[in-house]
Amino acid sequence: MTKTSKEGVYTRELNNGDVAYIITYRAHNKSYKRRLGTSSEGWSVLKAYQERQNRSKSFSKVETAINLEDAFEEYYRHIKNKSDTRNTKGRYYNHIHNELGDIPLNEIKPLDVLELRNKLSEKTSNKTKRILSPKTVDDMINLIHTIYQYYNKYHDVQIPSPASSQKVDRYNPDNSRRRYLTEKEIKELFFMIKHRNDFAQNRNTNPDITKELMLFTKIALSTGARLNSILTIKMKDIDFERGVVTITNHKAKRIYKGYIQQDLCIVIKKWCKDCNENTYIFGRSGKSKHPTIFAKRLQPILNKCFNEHVTDRRDKVVIHTLRHTFGSHLAIQGTPIYTIMKLLDHTTIDQTIVYAKLSPNQGQEEVIKLGISTLK
Repeated sequence: MTKTSKEGVYTRELNNGDVAYIITYRAHNKSYKRRLGTSSEGWSVLKAYQERQNRSKSFSKVETAINLEDAFEEYYRHIKNKSDTRNTKGRYYNHIHNELGDIPLNEIKPLDVLELRNKLSEKTSNKTKRILSPKTVDDMINLIHTIYQYYNKYHDVQIPSPASSQKVDRYNPDNSRRRYLTEKEIKELFFMIKHRNDFAQNRNTNPDITKELMLFTKIALSTGARLNSILTIKMKDIDFERGVVTITNHKAKRIYKGYIQQDLCIVIKKWCKDCNENTYIFGRSGKSKHPTIFAKRLQPILNKCFNEHVTDRRDKVVIHTLRHTFGSHLAIQGTPIYTIMKLLDHTTIDQTIVYAKLSPNQGQEEVIKLGISTLK
């Protein structure tokens, strides 16, 4: 926003060349920021200032309407006990709050969200010091849409979301991962985890953390489960005799079965030897560890092993690559595609079909057995 000569009046130049007018003021001991309209709609600095004066003197019904910040706080209270909520709160307050937070839900226009999207696409992340990725920008816009959906559902109202995909296009980047680890690379990863002291800045790294990272990696490669799913496995979820583990798919909100080898069962038992059935494996307590903790500890090792000279983000090895490695090696050994779908708990076969190209015979054996061309 650009400050004008009038107190509390700001302008914002839009991509189409038009100018939007925004006012800030206080009423009933509370601060407000409101977008009034554009030059093409007849607004000017003077008209905006007069509106500001009027609103400061008489409390308008507009101010009693819930704004985006209030709606987000209500939504956040609903999800705060779920995984990744810390990141959700960070996304809102770091990237959305200052632009749209004070505006009532029914006053935010698709053009406002589009302007925010375009601004975010040029913004540098404080954490990575890089321009926000298209997927990250899409996540911000999707969060705004989710806030509207939540508010409408639980207040039995129908305030149109200005951030729906019908009103604001998404970048929809191609995030498909082409990378999986070969057996040689898996051995290299195990070695790097085991000897992470040799390249860690803090040479006195906790040996328990090293064991925990190794255990996590082996469970990921054995089950193909997502990060959040692995971190919420409890002792009671594992049938150690049969090597069966009950996994929660937090993304689809359902549970499914995975399998682990007996030698890995022994390692888990040893790791959690003093734990009860309600203990989370990772955390060894009644509370699971936060996903960010593992990302910060394991991703630097993955970067050191595989990403130092990689430029295409689809070829970078990330924690999710362990899941892709699981599916890829199943396909390489000839596992039927529907079995892979079941083991990865994919919702549709379209999610699994990417592994079909890794199948060793690609249907050759079936065609040879068919023999219809030799019929007489």
